[in-house]
Amino acid sequence: MAVKDIQSSLTERAFMLTSIIIPINFLLLFLLFALTGGQAPTAVVLEDKGPYAQQLLSAMEHSHSFIIQQTTASNAQNLMQKGQIVAIVTVPASFDAALEHGKEIELPVVVNNLDVDFTNDIRRAVPLAITSFYANAFPNQVVVRAHEVDTYFQDTGYIQYIVVSLMVVSIMLGGLLQAGSNAARE
Repeated sequence: MAVKDIQSSLTERAFMLTSIIIPINFLLLFLLFALTGGQAPTAVVLEDKGPYAQQLLSAMEHSHSFIIQQTTASNAQNLMQKGQIVAIVTVPASFDAALEHGKEIELPVVVNNLDVDFTNDIRRAVPLAITSFYANAFPNQVVVRAHEVDTYFQDTGYIQYIVVSLMVVSIMLGGLLQAGSNAARE
């Protein structure tokens, strides 16, 4: 029976080609979403150029949550109106001085909350970046730190993670197409 199914598959090249093309299309579609939706495009306006402000910018860049574009306040507003960014984080001019004197600082974050997914990403990522910055800038004051222990030796990216599911869907789709073709032939 297996030999007969293989012979049928080789003669019905259209179904074999379809069972290959459809999963590739799924993969391209998912890659399009994965590559465009993983990090929130964010403008950072540095009104303070001091070392602490630079450290905060670095913490944001290394948080794996933002696509950072450092710019001016007016340019950031233009980018927000054009829909090219979803948030504007402004580091105030008194940032370094206030930190050195132990004063509380408000970090203005303007969020375009049209897309709830990006909005929630920003709401989670900004405090995480601030915590990371604070732990590195003032290690003696932050007494609680997360200690990550990875289960696997390397991180699995979104694309690698989704490819496994697409392979399973591909095999199932190919099997259904071939089985349907073989059943119709019988």
